Amino acid sequence: MHLGFIYIPRYKGLADVQLNLDPRFSFSFSDGCLKLESEVKDLPQNAFASGKRKGSVDCISAIVGENGTGKTSVAVYLADILHGEVLQDGVLVL
Repeated sequence: MHLGFIYIPRYKGLADVQLNLDPRFSFSFSDGCLKLESEVKDLPQNAFASGKRKGSVDCISAIVGENGTGKTSVAVYLADILHGEVLQDGVLVL
């Protein structure tokens, strides 16, 4: 499974959060419509090659920010959805 985009309309202290997690695509969500644009970006051959699993990684994403910006809330939102503890009113693109 590969998570490409998260839209969180409202959850705890978060509101209207859009996170693009796949550098190959540009997602946006507005007025109930999800827009996808493909961005072909070629990486150098074997860019993620290491150890026994050479070439098995195709993308690395990170959520970074200052204290209090909602990084943990995003992680908890995802965990709550995966465990069925909140209704999914946002958008996850897998």
